[in-house]
Amino acid sequence: MESERRDSILGPGRRRLTAGMVLVVSFIAFEAIAVSTVLPVVVRHLGGIRLYGWAFSAFMLAQLVGIVVAGPLVDRIGMLRPTLVAVGLFCVGLVIDGAAPSMVVLVVGRVVQGAGAGVLVVALNVLVGRGFPPALRPRAYAAMSTAWVIPGVVGPAVAGLVAEEISWRVVFLAIIPATIAAAAIALPAIARADAAPSEVAPAEVGPAETAPSEVGPGGPVTAGEQREGGRPAGVGVAVALAGGTALVIEALGARRAVLSPILAVVGLGLVVPALGVVIPRRATARAGRLARSGRQPDGRQPDGRQLGTMWVAALVNLAFFSAEAFLPLSLTSLHHRSVTEAGVVLTVAALTWTAGSWVQARYVGRVGPRRLCAVGLGLVAVGIGGVVTLDWASTPWWVGFVAWGVAGAGMGLSYATTTLVVLSSAGAGRQGGPIAAMQVLVTLGVAFGAGVGGAALALSLALGDGRAPGLRALDAGAVVAALVGLGLTVTIPRVVPSGAATDGQESAGGHMLETAP
Repeated sequence: MESERRDSILGPGRRRLTAGMVLVVSFIAFEAIAVSTVLPVVVRHLGGIRLYGWAFSAFMLAQLVGIVVAGPLVDRIGMLRPTLVAVGLFCVGLVIDGAAPSMVVLVVGRVVQGAGAGVLVVALNVLVGRGFPPALRPRAYAAMSTAWVIPGVVGPAVAGLVAEEISWRVVFLAIIPATIAAAAIALPAIARADAAPSEVAPAEVGPAETAPSEVGPGGPVTAGEQREGGRPAGVGVAVALAGGTALVIEALGARRAVLSPILAVVGLGLVVPALGVVIPRRATARAGRLARSGRQPDGRQPDGRQLGTMWVAALVNLAFFSAEAFLPLSLTSLHHRSVTEAGVVLTVAALTWTAGSWVQARYVGRVGPRRLCAVGLGLVAVGIGGVVTLDWASTPWWVGFVAWGVAGAGMGLSYATTTLVVLSSAGAGRQGGPIAAMQVLVTLGVAFGAGVGGAALALSLALGDGRAPGLRALDAGAVVAALVGLGLTVTIPRVVPSGAATDGQESAGGHMLETAP
C-alpha cells in the first residue's frame, strides 16, 4: 500500500505539484472558455465588432511566440523564473482586458495573456518531464486533461451569469487572484523540480513519453530548438509565422485595393519560408520516395502520412474553434438568447469532446486511426453544418445543442488520434520535432480561422447586410475546412504505427493541455 502511494501522482512529494498544475490549468481553461462566452457582451459595450476575431487570433499568435521563447529559456535557467514571468504576464493581460475602454485595448491585453499562456504551457509540460518518472507521466497528463472538464461544464454558465448580472469585466478580473493562488501552490514544487535532476534521461524516453525539452501545448512539443535538416526553428521563425499570419488576416479585412494585396504578399512571404523550417522536410522527402517505390512506411521515420496527419489536425481545429468563437454571437444577436444560454450550448461540446476522447482511447487499436479520424472529421462537418442553419433566425435555437454536441464528439475522436499517430510514427527519441510542427499548424489554424471569420463578419457589416451573412460565410468556410480535412484522412495509417503510445494516450484522454479559445 505504501509503495502504491509512492507510485501515484498524489503520493508523497508529488501531491502539491499535481494540485498546483491542475489548478493552474483549470483557471487557464476557465478563462479560455469564458472569453468565448462573454465576448458578445463585450462588443455590445465596447463596440469594435470588426476586432471580434482578433480577440482569439491575437491570443493564439502571441502564445505561439511565447512557446518558442520559453523552450530554450526553461532549459537554460529552469522553470521557476519563467513561470513567475508567465503568471505575471497572464495576470497583467487580464487586468488590461478587465479595464479595457475599447476593443483595441482588449486585443492588446489578449496579446499579453497569450504570451504568458505560451510560457506557462511549456513550463507546466516540462514540469511533467522533470517532476514525474516515466510511468507516471501519462497519469499527470490525464490529470491536466481532467482539469478542463469542470471549466468546460460550469465555465460558460458561470461566465454568462456574471457578465449579465454583474459585469463582463468581473469575468476577467476575478480569475487573477485564483491564478496567483494556484501558482503559489505549485511554485515550491517547481523550485524542487528545478533543483533535482530529471528522473529519466532524454535518451531513455520512449514513444509514450517525452524528454523535458520536448514538451509543450496539447502534449509534448519541442522546447524551441526543433532542428529538421539542420535548421533551427527559433524565435525568429515563430515571430515570422505569427506576424505573417497577422498580416494575411488583416489583408482579408482591410478591403483596400492597394493595401490588401501588399499585406497579403508580405504576410505570405513571411509564413511560407517559416513553415518550411517548422514542418519536417524529411517527411515530405520520404513521402516522395515511398510513392515512387510503392513501399509502405515502416513507422520508424517521419513519412508523408505523418505530414498529412498534421494537416488533418490543423484543419479540424481551424474548423471547430473558428465556428465556436462566433457561435455565442450568433445565438445572442440572431436568436436573442442570453449569454448564459449560449454558454450552455458550449458546455454540451465539452462533455461530448471528453466522451469522444475516451471512445478513441478504447477503440483506436481495433478500429484504426484512419477510420476514427474520418468519423471524427465527418461529425465535425455535420455539427458545424447544423451551426450554419443557426445563422438564419428562423431556425430553432435548440438546434445548437444537438449540432455542437455532435461537433464536440467529432473533436474527441479526431484530435487525440492525430496526436497519437504523429507521436507513434516518429519513433523513440524523435517525437519533439514532429509534434512541434503539428502544434504550430494547429495554433496557426485556430488563429487564422478566427481571423478570417472576423474579416467575413466585418465585411458583411460594412456592406450593410448585417451580421447574418458574415456568420453564414464563416461557418460555411469552417465546414469546407472540415471536409478538406476529411479528404486528407486517407493519408493517415490504417493501423497505429509500431511503438505506439497507446497506454499514455488512453490515460491522457482528450485535451492534455491546450489553451485554444
